[in-house]
Amino acid sequence: SKFDEALAQLEALDRDSAERTEPIVRYFTGAAWGAYHMNRAEFAAAVPRYRDAIAAIRTAAPDQLSTLDSLRLDLVNVLAQTGATLEARREGDAIIGDITARDDGNDLMIAFVRAAVARTYTLDGELAEAEKALLAAQATIVERLGENHSRNLMLTNDLYRIAVERKD
Repeated sequence: SKFDEALAQLEALDRDSAERTEPIVRYFTGAAWGAYHMNRAEFAAAVPRYRDAIAAIRTAAPDQLSTLDSLRLDLVNVLAQTGATLEARREGDAIIGDITARDDGNDLMIAFVRAAVARTYTLDGELAEAEKALLAAQATIVERLGENHSRNLMLTNDLYRIAVERKD
């Protein structure tokens, strides 16, 4: 399977980089393993990998803010999947705060993070809060990517899930 091939590649990466201590190497290995575990639905295993990759990219390439934001968004998603919804929310709120403070026009990433945080509210049964965050995210996503983009379709599915749970 493709996962078996990926696992073999990751194991080779670990062997080849075992002696390397540079943060950039930790970033690459942590991000690769995090993505592998996330895509295998091994969310608890992904959490420490993403944390390590985030710490490493902050040291190795602090100007790579888009990469950092993406890793942190992945961390929010895996934390939510492990049931650590409050921690996922705190990280999501921190990402939004950091992007807002930078004032670099990355409103699309803010929308993606809002949608991820909204899912934590759905998981905790706080449906009104989830819906509010999803609708705020949706406005930006539709404006920037269009109604038929997969991000909007996923978000619309989240809104339908809320409607079903509320029996709207």
